[in-house]
Amino acid sequence: MIAQADAYRTTTIASAQQEVAPKIAEAIKLEGEAEMKLQKGFAQKRTHEQIMRKIQAVESFAKNKNSVISGDQSGNLLAQVETFNMVKR
Repeated sequence: MIAQADAYRTTTIASAQQEVAPKIAEAIKLEGEAEMKLQKGFAQKRTHEQIMRKIQAVESFAKNKNSVISGDQSGNLLAQVETFNMVKR
C-alpha cells in the first residue's frame, strides 16, 4: 500500500511537471524578450543623456566669458581667424 501511494505521488508530480513545463518555458522566453527590448531602450537613453551632457558642457563653456581657447590649428585658416577674433574681444 505504501508503494502504491509513493507511485501515485510520483506519477502525479511528474504529470504536473509535464503539464507546467511548456508554460514555464514560454514565460522564460517572454521574460528574455522583454529584457532585450528594455536593454535596447536603456542604451538609447544612455546615448541621449551622454549627448545632452556634452551639449550642456559646451553651453556652460560658451557662457563663460573668461574662457580662452588655444592650441595648434594645423594650418586651418578658418580656425586661426576665429582664434584671432576671440583674442581681440
